[in-house]
Amino acid sequence: MKTIYSFESVKAYEKYQGITESFNKRLLDYQKVMEKDFALTELPKAFVWTSAELATTVFSEVPIPRLQIRMLFICHRILQNGGSFF
Repeated sequence: MKTIYSFESVKAYEKYQGITESFNKRLLDYQKVMEKDFALTELPKAFVWTSAELATTVFSEVPIPRLQIRMLFICHRILQNGGSFF
């Protein structure tokens, strides 16, 4: 599975670097849960990390609900403070 970073500048990448690294480390654990409990057999080809603006204007026209964006940052804070979802 590939990890793709798509940002308009190094500064934008650096803004999201911490959260993307944090989630990347947790993806393997999540994958194992999905395989065991939900019969996951086919992995995504890649994860694309980008800003909400690029995600909804360049890669897709489907808007991202603010609640999802907010939950992403809440999850990041939980993980930064040593919390876990598994």
